[in-house]
Amino acid sequence: MVLRPPAAQASTVLTNGQPIHVSLPPGVQVDSHLDRTIVNGDKGFTGFVPPGAASLRVDFQMTPGTPVELLVQQDRDVGTASTFARRADFKADPNGNGLATVVITRQGVQPPLKAGIYYIGFRLRTIDIKYPGILTATIDGDNISPAARIVESQFISDLEGWTRNDTTSSLPGTNLGAPSTTLIFDDDGGNPGGFARLRHTKGFGPSEWFVAPEPFLLDFMSLDNPRFQFDLARIFGDSAHNFNVQVRVSSESGAYQWTGLAPPETTTGFETYSATIDEQFWILVAGDASFEEVFSNPKRIAVRANYVVLPGTTGLDNFKIRARGGGDAIPVLPTVTSFSAGLDGWRRNCPAPGFFPFASEGDKKSAILWVPFEGNPEGYVRIIDNDGSETDRFSLPEEYLGDMRGLNEPRFEFDYIHHSSVAKAASSPVEIRLVGRAAVYSWTGVLPGDVWAHQVAPITPGSWTLVDGEGSFDSVLADVVQVEVSADHAAGPEVNGIDNFALLTSDSPILPQTLTANPSGLDFGTFVTGGNPAAQIVRISSSGGTLRWAAEASGALAGRVSFTVDAGGTPALTFVSIDTQGLSAGNYAGTVTFTPVGTNIPTSDIALRLNVGPQPIPNPIINEGGVVSSATYTPTLAPGSLGAAFGRTAVWIVVENSGIRSEPQQITVQSSAPGIFKTDTGYAVAQNQNGLLNSDANPLGDGQVLTVYFTGPGVVAPAWASGRAAPAFHPVRVPSPTTVTIGGVPATIQFIGLAPGMVGVGQLNIYAGDGTPSGKQTLLITINGFMSNPADVAIQ
Repeated sequence: MVLRPPAAQASTVLTNGQPIHVSLPPGVQVDSHLDRTIVNGDKGFTGFVPPGAASLRVDFQMTPGTPVELLVQQDRDVGTASTFARRADFKADPNGNGLATVVITRQGVQPPLKAGIYYIGFRLRTIDIKYPGILTATIDGDNISPAARIVESQFISDLEGWTRNDTTSSLPGTNLGAPSTTLIFDDDGGNPGGFARLRHTKGFGPSEWFVAPEPFLLDFMSLDNPRFQFDLARIFGDSAHNFNVQVRVSSESGAYQWTGLAPPETTTGFETYSATIDEQFWILVAGDASFEEVFSNPKRIAVRANYVVLPGTTGLDNFKIRARGGGDAIPVLPTVTSFSAGLDGWRRNCPAPGFFPFASEGDKKSAILWVPFEGNPEGYVRIIDNDGSETDRFSLPEEYLGDMRGLNEPRFEFDYIHHSSVAKAASSPVEIRLVGRAAVYSWTGVLPGDVWAHQVAPITPGSWTLVDGEGSFDSVLADVVQVEVSADHAAGPEVNGIDNFALLTSDSPILPQTLTANPSGLDFGTFVTGGNPAAQIVRISSSGGTLRWAAEASGALAGRVSFTVDAGGTPALTFVSIDTQGLSAGNYAGTVTFTPVGTNIPTSDIALRLNVGPQPIPNPIINEGGVVSSATYTPTLAPGSLGAAFGRTAVWIVVENSGIRSEPQQITVQSSAPGIFKTDTGYAVAQNQNGLLNSDANPLGDGQVLTVYFTGPGVVAPAWASGRAAPAFHPVRVPSPTTVTIGGVPATIQFIGLAPGMVGVGQLNIYAGDGTPSGKQTLLITINGFMSNPADVAIQ
């Protein structure tokens, strides 16, 4: 995608089919209309659709629930706060998985696709909150060629020849940096892997620059639509910035500079920047050379490295030159993606790159997300499949693409996990597809399960099968244009996760092993004289291969914790139970330590938290005329006679407004009073697993979780003050005996407790039981013997 907007618009290139990390700025309330906050202009994005393009697809992947609308418009920028009436030609809200998509074609939409400039922006519905996401624009058509990598620095094992401006230069537009500034290779924390780290300690000192090595000094005027693309992070420094991102190119007679968007905020991680090499986006900053003279024979390429006048630290990663059309495949190097800080450039196979005929096309309703917890260990990436007909796959980033023939005995190693209902468990194994320009080869692993499992795929001819095309295995390895890992293993909705994906050789160090127990903590609750709380599942896994382990509880709950499996090998599931009999009311804490057997690998601990609530004591109320003689049941008593009192639990409610109180009204209070919230149509206020409100038009799919919202759960554990919003972590649960039926069939309860972030609202997560009738069915909740009002739910 070529960028050609007016000079006042954003100068960031959206490379065709390549994801770019976006951090939307905080919204600002305008004229009391919150939805007038528009991200556009120099904070927006612009792309050029060439003649002959058949479609333009714009995807913005966010965290589910993010209140951001995607806006796309041709020929002019999307609406601003002062021109709210016409925001954009095309608008899209995120679906339940946080994916907003706009698709523009030559037929079937208004206005239809045509060649020219398209502007991309966003509408924010909240203020003072920043939203990260991944923006991808894809154009397709018979004459659309990919943007190939011409040269790239991934900073796999060293600085790869990069320096800083620490030596004098006679070239125009150059300067000498401060002597105290340092440039080092950091082997961890890049995007992914290593990166170049520059630290400047002198406040109000000279400008500092990363300086590219000789392989990047190309004749750019001979390339078709060239551009620079790189990842930048601010690791330390003032939260504000004094400079925007800059790239400067010098020749012997002049220097030109590109100025892009603001740099990332400190500690927010790497963001992607792209600078098209087009004269209208560059200004002459030194000398008198023409644009063509400088870019046909450049002598120095530099990226600004200090963005505040005070001390700071900046990181640079994945600096590359891209150009449209073919090019020699770049040699692939060993690399590891840990997903500890984000997607690391991974995407899913939707949309498929149209310029590679063998690449697969995933389902439009699915989504790819980064999960910052419960990986193996730390974060991981997962694809949520909403039961579409197309096959979903993970699509690997560019560092895995190119010429693999120079690798010594290469192999893929990775950890994989699969979640779906028991009835729809995985039926097909994990598969990797190596996609070349003339053929596709496939490797088949083992059946995935509900626990992280390590898989190894040797990249040797005997381990792979030709599944499409006619090319040899060696011809595919010579130019791998796509690597895909399956994410579709069951007949129904499912979630598949991948972690610690590595391309290794016989010369690579052995992957470090870790033992991981998920989740990191368990919350149990009951009340005095109540039964033991239900057992909870812990998943034990390991990266880098199988480990044997043993489990032991310590702390205040030592001796009361039991496991269905207390020793074994990874991967494994164990149910954790707590004996609460004889405990008085209060909070108890403990730790379960999972220890690798026979190694010095660190242990993995999970926290145990138990709340034992007091036995609920109702407030007694004597009925009017309820004190009577035990013999005559008349309200007449004498000294020394036997009497009886009849009443109920109730409280008086009084509303006060500006010091004026209403008449008191009496209500009944009992240990539980479940009441299901309902819509105007009689349906329960309930969300399907895909985030959509349950209704006739959106029934609950087989094996999916239904989230129901209600009030009146009664006693909770740990005890939680009325009027206080429930926490998102360490959830507050309902310990009382609970049953749920849908259409008269018992449902399986996954969770019942207080809805995080809400006041007085209960949340119930359930699976419809086997044999539940389809169509509109009645939902009933019974807590501690008290039944809720009926509400409708739709079952597929």
